[in-house]
Amino acid sequence: MLNQAQREVLQRELEQSRLQRALARIGAGKVVIHRPPRPTPFAFPLLADHLRQTVSSETIEDRIRKMQLTYERWADK
Repeated sequence: MLNQAQREVLQRELEQSRLQRALARIGAGKVVIHRPPRPTPFAFPLLADHLRQTVSSETIEDRIRKMQLTYERWADK
């Protein structure tokens, strides 16, 4: 009975068969790696977190604002 309940949960709640098909499609796909010339907007939170861990005479707010302005200049190009 426990096995049946587990099977039902996997089928109904997690849609196990659909998940398996999606993972199979992902596994059969081609991995393409792009190396952008500068950080993308997706990297901004990671870079901001990195700034928090570095020592500087500037406040974290000033450093993040400076980074934000740099991103905006890149976007205007």
